[in-house]
Amino acid sequence: MPQKNKTIIELFNENKEKIATYLIILFVLIVIIRGYYIKNFIHPKLDKNTIYSGAILKDFSYFKGGRSINYTFIWKGNIYKGNTTDGLYNTTKSDIGKKFVVKINSKEPDYSKILTNYRLSDSLILPEEGWQKIEDVPYILNANEKESMWPRE
Repeated sequence: MPQKNKTIIELFNENKEKIATYLIILFVLIVIIRGYYIKNFIHPKLDKNTIYSGAILKDFSYFKGGRSINYTFIWKGNIYKGNTTDGLYNTTKSDIGKKFVVKINSKEPDYSKILTNYRLSDSLILPEEGWQKIEDVPYILNANEKESMWPRE
């Protein structure tokens, strides 16, 4: 008597454990590859031709398991968008629309990172050429100050 062909659902039910194991392995591999990519391709690009400017925190994107920060900045007359999951612990919805320091690769400005631990005064006018070093940024708000400005020492 010939054996009947199994449906996909029957095959899935018979192999649930194997499929779950493969999915977990695939997820771990994706996380490792992403980390390797960021460490070896993104971060080195941010450490070359570094310039600092200001970015505006636009909003948060929510996804299963977390959220990311969306920001925009202007560099040499062009508007750039970026997002990151770094710095989430010190930002809230009240920070939307606020200025923060952004680290930019001046030759490839698509490579950028908002530095949420460096909040800028909303009244600060950003120089078109940016700042060469983070120490050159004239006014950064103290973590306890949300609206007032103090000169860096």
